[in-house]
Amino acid sequence: ANCVACHGANGEGTTLAPALASDELRARLSDADIARIVAQGSPGTLMAGWERALTPADIAAVTALVRRWPEIGAAGLTMPVVEAAPLDMSPAAIAAGGQLYGLLCTQCHGASGYGTPLAPALNNQTFLSQTEDAAIQQIIAGGVPGTSMPAWGGYLGEADITAITAFLRSLEADAPAMAAP
Repeated sequence: ANCVACHGANGEGTTLAPALASDELRARLSDADIARIVAQGSPGTLMAGWERALTPADIAAVTALVRRWPEIGAAGLTMPVVEAAPLDMSPAAIAAGGQLYGLLCTQCHGASGYGTPLAPALNNQTFLSQTEDAAIQQIIAGGVPGTSMPAWGGYLGEADITAITAFLRSLEADAPAMAAP
């Protein structure tokens, strides 16, 4: 429910996050390293810390899942597909998201979402086509450790985060292929 948006449904990794179904990752990281990354995040990456959302038992379960990933395939099990709720793309939802974006995001991402020296562009085909709605929502809610991207989850409700996501998604049809210089 929390990992697939960035790491992929089967732990194969995406443009946002590395594969969890990786022998190299398991060889490089101890259980303590994995638990620390899940709990505290990874500075300078999109991996936010989950210690406020997951219990210590949940973090231990995620650690065990990553450690024992090869056993899933060997047993013939498939990971359940978690489908995100469809975004409300109504004009009212997009307008509400645009208002929140204007209040909270323009200072760093720019009024049109083309980025600034403080934060990357969001209004471009690369970001919008390769980033699932659930991943955008997780980035907004959890922030990005080691960067100036704050975690808005403690201040915004789920409906507000979804509205900002709808606003960003509404830019996709006209977004340039790459961020404007």
